[in-house]
Amino acid sequence: MSKDKLRQRLIEERAALLAEIEGLTEDEAARIPPGSEWSIKDVLAHLSSAEGAAIDFIRCMLEEDGPRQVPPEVVFDLDRWNASQVRKRREWSLPRVLDELRTQREALLRSMDELTDEQLSRRGIHAAWGEVSVADQLRILHLHDQMHRKMITQLKAVLPVSAER
Repeated sequence: MSKDKLRQRLIEERAALLAEIEGLTEDEAARIPPGSEWSIKDVLAHLSSAEGAAIDFIRCMLEEDGPRQVPPEVVFDLDRWNASQVRKRREWSLPRVLDELRTQREALLRSMDELTDEQLSRRGIHAAWGEVSVADQLRILHLHDQMHRKMITQLKAVLPVSAER
């Protein structure tokens, strides 16, 4: 997939995700439905923290040959890392979470503008996915947004309708 097509997919999927949360109140976004571990706001915080980590990893792949996201002696637990990142943001307001989400995506898109084909093929060792290229990492971010947009749709479906809407 070309860089331009991938960039467009990232833009379109993020727009679809943001459209999915349009009109939600702070209370609705922060409510953790029965049977779920995360609220909609938590999902958004997770996306933002994961994107920040991906941006940092892409930067490492561009600056170093075959970097590891975490040292080989570290046993990486993706679920624990995700939970810790969400916990750090749990007390944030919805606008603050959305601002970080927007800022991360803008930074990602700006960095993509400068990437050459050679840079897109640079590789590193992702903590959870193993060996990936910069292009792979960008595709993962697109799929990650898509997966969590569906999760948000499911979470919204079990929220009681607010009188504020």
